[in-house]
Amino acid sequence: MLNYKDILRNKEVKAFLKKGNENLGVLGYTDHSEKHCAVVAKRAGMILADKTDVRRNRVRNKDKASFDKHDRVNYAVTNATVKVNPQKHLITLNLQIDEEICTMYEYFEIFLGRMMMCRRAAELLGARFKLTANGSKIL
Repeated sequence: MLNYKDILRNKEVKAFLKKGNENLGVLGYTDHSEKHCAVVAKRAGMILADKTDVRRNRVRNKDKASFDKHDRVNYAVTNATVKVNPQKHLITLNLQIDEEICTMYEYFEIFLGRMMMCRRAAELLGARFKLTANGSKIL
C-alpha cells in the first residue's frame, strides 16, 4: 500500500510533477513563473497522495464494535493501489473493499469529496483520475 511519501517518490508521479509547468496552461493561470507552477504541481501531487491513502492499518481503534464511519470505511479497504500511466495520462486508484464491513454507499458518503479533489489534482497535472472498486470502474 502506498502512502503520500511513496506516491511522491514514485518515478511516474515525479515525471508528472516535473511536467507540471507545461500542464498548468490548461487551467488558465496568468502567472506562468516556474516557481509558481512547481508549487501548484507539488500541491496536486500531495493532494493525490493524501486523498488516496485509505487502508485498514490507518484504524487505530481495535474495537470493531465502537468503529465510527471513518474507521469502518478505512478498515473495509483490504487493498489500495495507485497506478500511474504516463503514456495514457492516467492515474488510477484501485480499491478492494470488504462490503460485509462497509457498503459502497458508505464509502462514497465519506470519500466522494476526496475523490473529486483527486480528479481536479490529476487534471492539474494533465491526467485523468480513475477509481475502481472490487474490479469495477467507478469514476
